[in-house]
Amino acid sequence: MNNGYWIQYPLFINLDLAAISIFLILGISMVRTPKKIIPLSIQSVQEAVIKHLREMILSGDLQPGQHLVQDELSAALGVSRTPIREALNRLAMEGLVTISTYKGASVASFSEEDLIGVYSIRAGLESYATLLATECIQDEEIKKLSELLHEMGTAFHQNDFEQMYDAHCRFHAGIYAAAKRDQLYSLILRYLDLSKVYQRMALSMGRGAADPIIEHIG
Repeated sequence: MNNGYWIQYPLFINLDLAAISIFLILGISMVRTPKKIIPLSIQSVQEAVIKHLREMILSGDLQPGQHLVQDELSAALGVSRTPIREALNRLAMEGLVTISTYKGASVASFSEEDLIGVYSIRAGLESYATLLATECIQDEEIKKLSELLHEMGTAFHQNDFEQMYDAHCRFHAGIYAAAKRDQLYSLILRYLDLSKVYQRMALSMGRGAADPIIEHIG
């Protein structure tokens, strides 16, 4: 192997290349044991429960700190406890639910320090995604963003802050999607969700609502 080529790469990449070479030379199978496939019907129920509970948290129907009793949720949604338990675990991974060994699950509550941390991360991720979007955004995507901006302005002047907020979220999501980086986009959406609860609370109290045309165009 060309030594000059070899030393151009970091150690972990060289090790990966070496490992792959050994696999190819020895003919070792790299096929993993397939995981058990969950039936589609079960997946659909579980995803539906996750989506429903997430929307209830983000809309404020479930308040920060509110205790989430599995039996009550199971009865209310008409499903067994299994998809409820899995949904709570997923939402805990997303930061929307906290699970305690002794107290069970509850809707996550954020301190001022937590929110500052979330917005600091958002600032970095969203700035980078916006920069990438400026390099590859398509005309059709720009047209859609313009329509959403108009929708925001109309909702604002009609005092329909719920509709304005919905269009606002879709507007920014459209910018980040235009960056064409799926993993970055998913990460941004996760942190957007963490701040939605408090944004909705502020809007419901008439705070934080500014003319979106001025705010986004100047």
